[in-house]
Amino acid sequence: MKKHKAAPGADYNVKVLRPLATYVGEKLGTRVLEEVCAAGGLTPELLDGRSYWVTARAFESILLNARRRMQDDAEFKRACVHKLAEAYGPMRFVLRAFSPAAVFRRSIETYHLVSTVGQHEVIESSQNRMAARWRASPAPHRLVCLCKQAQTAALPTLWGLPPAHLIETHCLAKGDEYCHYEGTWFSPVPYRYALFGFLAGIAAAYLAEQWAAIPLAELVLLPPLAAVLVHIVFLYRTVATNRAVELSIVSALESVVAEESAARTELLRLSETQRDWVRFLEEERAARLSAIRDVTAHFRDIESSRTAVLRGVSHDLRNPLQVIEASINFLRERFRPEDRDSVGAVDDIVWAAQQMGRLLADLNRTMAPSSTTTIRPPEKLVVSELTERVRRRLFALVHGKDIRVSAFHTREAPVSIQLDPVIFDRLLDNLLTNAVKYTNRGSILVEFDGSPGFLVAKVSDTGRGIAHEDLERSFTAGGSREDRRASNSLGVGLSVVVQLLAEIGGRLEVMSKPDVGTTFWLHLPVQYAPSAEDSCAPSNVVSIRRPG
Repeated sequence: MKKHKAAPGADYNVKVLRPLATYVGEKLGTRVLEEVCAAGGLTPELLDGRSYWVTARAFESILLNARRRMQDDAEFKRACVHKLAEAYGPMRFVLRAFSPAAVFRRSIETYHLVSTVGQHEVIESSQNRMAARWRASPAPHRLVCLCKQAQTAALPTLWGLPPAHLIETHCLAKGDEYCHYEGTWFSPVPYRYALFGFLAGIAAAYLAEQWAAIPLAELVLLPPLAAVLVHIVFLYRTVATNRAVELSIVSALESVVAEESAARTELLRLSETQRDWVRFLEEERAARLSAIRDVTAHFRDIESSRTAVLRGVSHDLRNPLQVIEASINFLRERFRPEDRDSVGAVDDIVWAAQQMGRLLADLNRTMAPSSTTTIRPPEKLVVSELTERVRRRLFALVHGKDIRVSAFHTREAPVSIQLDPVIFDRLLDNLLTNAVKYTNRGSILVEFDGSPGFLVAKVSDTGRGIAHEDLERSFTAGGSREDRRASNSLGVGLSVVVQLLAEIGGRLEVMSKPDVGTTFWLHLPVQYAPSAEDSCAPSNVVSIRRPG
C-alpha cells in the first residue's frame, strides 16, 4: 500500500485508529478528539478511512493521549473496537462469506497492509482456535499491544458472534522476546451448506425425473427438504463445536478467577501484615525522632552557649591585639634604624601579633556547624516491574471498596533507577495508603513518568482532599489536624516521605482541593549515588501547587 507523502518512512496506517477516534469523538467530544489527534500531528479529518500513514512515535502518542482520558485499560480496549464493523465498510459483507478462522489467518498474513512494524506469523490454526506471534524491534508501547489484541478479539463480532477469548502469554512491552497470544471463538451457523443441500436436491429431483420418470410435481419438496437436512446436520456439528469451545473458555475463566481470588487473599493478608509492621515502625520512628529532637535541642543549646562564649572571647582578644599593634607602631617610630636589637624585638612582637590573628581565625572556623547524612546502598529497580507491583498492591488495598485503580508507565519514564528498594516501598506505600484511607469512592491513579534525571511517580485520588491552609503542616510529624485524620492514622506518613526524600535528594509536589481530591508528584533521582551533598533540608523538599 502506498504511503502518504506527508509522512515519509511511516509505520502505521491511521485506519487502525478509526474506531478509537469514533469513540473519543462520540463519548468525549470533538475538542478532545482534536487534542488527541494533535498529539500525533494529525487532524480528525485524516482519520476518515483514507490511506494516511504515521510514524510509530506519533501512533503511540495518540494512543497514550487517548488512554490518559479513560478510566482503565478495559475502557481503552472497548474504544479500540468501537463500531468496528462500520470501520470495515462494505468489506464486512464479503468477509462473512468466509469462516472466522480463514479471516484470522488472512488478517495476520496481510497485516503489512496496515503496519510495517515487526513480523507476524501464525503458530497454530484450527476451526475455532488460533495462536499467533509478533516480533518487533524496538519494543512497542504496551498500548499498541492492547489495541492489537482488542481488534483481533473483536473479529468474530462481524458474524454476530461474541468476541474471541484471547489469552496473552508473552508481550514485547513487558520485556519478552516476542508477543504471543492464543484466541478461541465460536463458529457461526454455516448457512452456505444449506444452499449446497438445496442445489443438490434440485439436481436429485432432475435426475429422478429423467431416469425414474417420477413427475416433477411429486419432487418439488425434495430441494428444500435436502437443504433443511443438511442445515440440521451442520447446525448440530456447529452447536457441538461451540459447546466444546464454551466449556474450554469457562474452564479457563474459572481457573483465572480461582488464581486471582487466591492471589487477592494472599495480597490482602500480606498487606495487612505490612500495614501493621509499617505502623509499628513509624510509631517507633516517631518516638525516636521525638527523643532525638529533645537531645538535639539540648546539645544545640549547649553548642549555642559555647559558640557565644567563644565569639565573645574572640572579640575581646581582638581589642588588646589592636592595642599591641598600635603600640608597636609607636615604638617603631622611637627606635633608630641602626639599633638592630630594638628593631628585631619589634619585629618579633609583630610576628606574634600576626600569629594571634591566625589563631583567632582558626577559632572562628571551629565554630562553623557541620552536618552528616545517612548513606544507603542503591539497587537497580526496573520501572516496568515497579509499575506491575504497584498495580497489584493497589488492587489489594482497595478490595471491597467502590474505587477504580490504574497504574501504568509512559514512554518517557526511565527504564530503571538506582535506589534502595526499601526506601522506594516506604515512599510509595505512604502515599498509596493515604489515598486509600481518604478515598471512599471514585478512582486512584498511579502514573510513572520521566523528567531529566528523575523518575516522576504521580499519585492521584478523588478523596476528601486537604485545605490549602492545612497542607504545609501536614508534612511535619503529628502536625495535621486530628479531626481530619482517618481513624487509623497517626499523622506521620507525609513527614516520613519528606524526610526520606531529603536523604536521597528527591522532592515532592502536591496539589489538593477539598472534596475533589489530591495529587502528589514524587521526584526520585534516576542515578542516585549516596554522598553528603545529596541530602537537603526537609523544608526545601516540598512544593505546593494551587489548584486551577
